[in-house]
Amino acid sequence: MQLTSTNSSIGLIYALKKILSKNIALNIIYYIKKELIKSESINLIISGGNSPNIFLKSLSNKPFLKRINFYLTDERFVKRKSKFSNYNNLKKILKFSKINSLINLQSKSLKSNFLKSLKKGRKIISVIGIGNDGHFASIFLKSKKIKELINIKEKPTITMVEKIGKPKVRRATVNLSTILLSKKILLLINSKKKIKILTKSLKDDKYPLYYLLKYSKKKLLVFDALSLDRIKFKIK
Repeated sequence: MQLTSTNSSIGLIYALKKILSKNIALNIIYYIKKELIKSESINLIISGGNSPNIFLKSLSNKPFLKRINFYLTDERFVKRKSKFSNYNNLKKILKFSKINSLINLQSKSLKSNFLKSLKKGRKIISVIGIGNDGHFASIFLKSKKIKELINIKEKPTITMVEKIGKPKVRRATVNLSTILLSKKILLLINSKKKIKILTKSLKDDKYPLYYLLKYSKKKLLVFDALSLDRIKFKIK
């Protein structure tokens, strides 16, 4: 294997991480393929950001791709072609797939159509990345709407939140109840810092991730891109 980095140790770590991430991506694709044996199609809830990229690139050339309907967990209010647009970044990888974005869903009727389509007679699987602060989707601890976003008594919905995160812009996000519609929730961990956040989130409710771990229970599979397998842990 050739390493382009001038620092060979850093290059090796990067190369190994890429190989392991690819391995995890293939494991997730294998799981999705098994679900497609049982169902004509599935709805895949996918988070924005960089965490799912290797998985999506591996998925993009699969013959069963057209049987997957994609739904974004969140979107930033930026120009559609902005490098910060989750839709734009996803569309670059999944060029010919239908992607259900959250942009322009401010009205009740459009929100309702999005959610009806998501729940329409298909299995739902979520592939979720997390931020270094323990946020997922655009559910941030410091959000003014955090309580309603993590409240599982709330119906599945799409919420507009204030300027927050990086970049600091207004956002639209599904709530936790929407993600919990999933048959399985596949959580992607791709750094040591995020492994620490995951560990802390098992007990510390200051992280939004705490609530996803608490309420997803048997639905949750955690994939660690720094190892070859799932992280095994017990959620009380």
